[in-house]
Amino acid sequence: MANEGKTTAPWEDLRGVLKTQRQAYEHLRDALKEKERLIIKGDVKKLEALVAAENRRVDELEEIERKRIAAVERCAGSGEQPTLTELLKMSPEDLRPAIENEALGLMTALNQAAALNRSNAELIRESVQYSNYSINVMTSGAARETVYEGTGRMKSAEDSLSGFLNRQV
Repeated sequence: MANEGKTTAPWEDLRGVLKTQRQAYEHLRDALKEKERLIIKGDVKKLEALVAAENRRVDELEEIERKRIAAVERCAGSGEQPTLTELLKMSPEDLRPAIENEALGLMTALNQAAALNRSNAELIRESVQYSNYSINVMTSGAARETVYEGTGRMKSAEDSLSGFLNRQV
């Protein structure tokens, strides 16, 4: 079942696409590490530029994924999308280790990028919550302050600002 007698060109193409895809995800992973650093640092200008570059990289990854799907179909037969295990069973024995190595490297880079992306999303969410909390503290409206006399009776109710900024500013 190792496709004996069949051309190895489609399999070599698949290995090449997997390598390109792995490298692209490694670049994305590195960019996500830089993004994490910029989020923590709060460098909005550099973060904006990095996000624009990240969007271009995602577009490239989508194109590479289309090429990978087409390469798998050429190897497995038109319209088929076998699992990696099934695909490796179909591959020529001499190329199987290289294809498996690239596929495992791709999965590693993809999982690392996904973990960093989740971490960055959490950092952004926490940053937004902190900003909202800070704004709320600084813009809290006037609160009625109750003052009691020594006898325990209420003396007066006074307005006091509990925030730094008046909402009317």
